[in-house]
Amino acid sequence: MAGLFLQVLKLCQKAGLVKLGHVALDGTKIKANASKHKAMSYKRMKEEESRLEAEVAELLKKAESVDEEEDQRYGKGKKVMNYQRS
Repeated sequence: MAGLFLQVLKLCQKAGLVKLGHVALDGTKIKANASKHKAMSYKRMKEEESRLEAEVAELLKKAESVDEEEDQRYGKGKKVMNYQRS
């Protein structure tokens, strides 16, 4: 982690975003109110990542299908404004 932090500081310095000098860390401790039941384990994170990837793939598949349908209906490359009123 220290190596990554150093790389970020060097990049920021080259970009003129920071001037390197003294770095101070605050040791304040704050009581957390995080739920142990809501926190994700690594396994659960990987499962959620897989679920999200599948959801994104399904949404892209639907979008492609709609694009193809609109291309057939209105012509390829034409913009279609499809507003629905509630």
